[in-house]
Amino acid sequence: MTKLAGNNRAASNRGKNTGSSRGGGSNRGNNRSGGYKSSAPGWLWGVVGLVVIAVVVIVVVATQQGSGTTGSTGAMAPSVVNAVTTGVSSSTLSKAGLDSSSVNNLPVSLGKQTPLTQGGKPEVLYIGAEYCPYCAAERWPLVLALSRFGKFSNLGRTTSSATDVYPSTPTFSFYKSSYTSQYLTFTSVELETNTNQPLQSPTKAQNALINKFDTAPYVQGSSGAIPFIDFGNRFIQSGSGYSPQLLQGLTYDNIAGQMEVPGTNVGSAIDADANVLTAAICVATGDQPGSICNATVIRQAISKIEANKPSSGSNSTPGAAG
Repeated sequence: MTKLAGNNRAASNRGKNTGSSRGGGSNRGNNRSGGYKSSAPGWLWGVVGLVVIAVVVIVVVATQQGSGTTGSTGAMAPSVVNAVTTGVSSSTLSKAGLDSSSVNNLPVSLGKQTPLTQGGKPEVLYIGAEYCPYCAAERWPLVLALSRFGKFSNLGRTTSSATDVYPSTPTFSFYKSSYTSQYLTFTSVELETNTNQPLQSPTKAQNALINKFDTAPYVQGSSGAIPFIDFGNRFIQSGSGYSPQLLQGLTYDNIAGQMEVPGTNVGSAIDADANVLTAAICVATGDQPGSICNATVIRQAISKIEANKPSSGSNSTPGAAG
């Protein structure tokens, strides 16, 4: 079960079933009493039985398809995608600053490591799951930050688990999406659906990175938490940058709309977290492009996360995953 342990590092553990199976409701296959004459021919009862069976099968299949067991619940609305990927202006992001009152879980500097690359470009690796409310929160600023360097296609729409903390948090899903950029590659692994069904599996190399960096001294608290993000082996982040509680009761449009308006609690937290993630990406890309990476707020964010060393205590409220 997901534990809340003091901050946004209290993320879900990888592969752990954090919620009970959804169920309940009335049995739609109950027999109806009366209504049929006992003198009806036997063959008619056989036909009725086959029809009932067919209806039950259709209902079961439809229920399973609607439960998210195949990963996400469809494509994200274009209006939401556009609002998040292109609608948040540089001036809005600058006004959001770093907002340390909301963003209290920063990427940790890894120092000198073998660069993580793919296709000759630095790689940003994301490990998460659709059931995870902390992943749900972090996808909003991550999509915004990455969209400053490239372009997403086929972003999905999902919610976190209905039975975990911060239930049914609206969010994107990276499952079956793609990303193109001249500056970096982005690799995503969504481990499970929002009903805890297996979805994707990390490779051997990805598991090696998780086992090396998603643990002490690089993270404080329990090892193996998600979301886990590796920025080219320059920084890692385990957990969300801000609390998923901010998104409770909001719709996709509500969240995207607030991201475009300076001064809102939700928008300020997501935009400030996006600035921090942008800074980590800039270090991985060698400060390319300069139009993004040389902005004052990004230089301030880079200084802040470069000072956040393993076990340095720079994260203001360390927590643990359970």
